[in-house]
Amino acid sequence: MIRSFYTSVAGMSSEMTDISALSNDVSNQATIGYKGDFDSMLMASANPLSYGMGGLVRGTGVLSTVTSLDLTQGALQQTTNPFDMALQGAGFFALQTPTGTMYTRNGAFHIAANGQLVNADGDVVLGANKAPIQFPDLQGKAVTVSVNGVIQVGTSTIGQVGVFNATGWAKSGADLFTPTGAVSAAPQTFIRQSMLEQSNVNLSTVLGSMISSQRAFSASAQMQQYAYQMLTEATDSIAK
Repeated sequence: MIRSFYTSVAGMSSEMTDISALSNDVSNQATIGYKGDFDSMLMASANPLSYGMGGLVRGTGVLSTVTSLDLTQGALQQTTNPFDMALQGAGFFALQTPTGTMYTRNGAFHIAANGQLVNADGDVVLGANKAPIQFPDLQGKAVTVSVNGVIQVGTSTIGQVGVFNATGWAKSGADLFTPTGAVSAAPQTFIRQSMLEQSNVNLSTVLGSMISSQRAFSASAQMQQYAYQMLTEATDSIAK
C-alpha cells in the first residue's frame, strides 16, 4: 500500500510536467519559428526491491526524464516584407542580444534607423562572419536575398545572412535558442525571402495529448485515494 503512494505521486508529477510542456505549445502555436516540445517518460526504478526467480525488480510508476525539442520544419507563409526570411532545413539565424549571441528561427526582420538588420525586439541579425549586417541608404533600390543568404541592394552585394547549426539546442524563450554543442555554418539550409516559418505545433495533436495526460493525472490521483482508503481500513483493523 505504501508503494502505491509512491507510484501515484510519480504518475501525477510526470503528467504535470507533460501538461506544462503541452500548455506552452498551445500558447505559442502562433509564434513565428516556434518549436514544440515532447516529454519522455521511463519506468521509474527508485528504491527497487529484488525478489523471486531471475531477480525481478518492482518499479514505482513512471518518471519524467527529459523534455526534448521537436525541430521538424514548420510551414512557410508568404509575406510582402522583403526583409522577412524563412529557413528551409536545419539551421538558425544568429542574433546579437544584450545577454550575448542567441539563435532563432523567427525571421521577421526589418531595417533599424542606423541601417542594421534587426528583429522585432531590436536585436541585431548577424552575418555569416558573425558581424552586424549594415544596409546603405536604399534610395528605392530593390533588396534581394538569395537562397544562401547573399544580400543585394540593386546590383551591389552588401553581405550575407548567417545561418548556423549546433549538435544540440535548448530553449531560451518562445523563439530564442542557445546551443548545447559546437556551432558551425549550415550550408545545406536555404533562405526564402519574403516568407516566415510558422510554428510546427499541430494544435489538434497537442490538445489530444493534453486530454490523455489529464486523464492519466486523474487516474493517478484516484489511485492515491484508493491507497489511502485501504491504508485507513488496514490501520483500523489492526487497532481492533
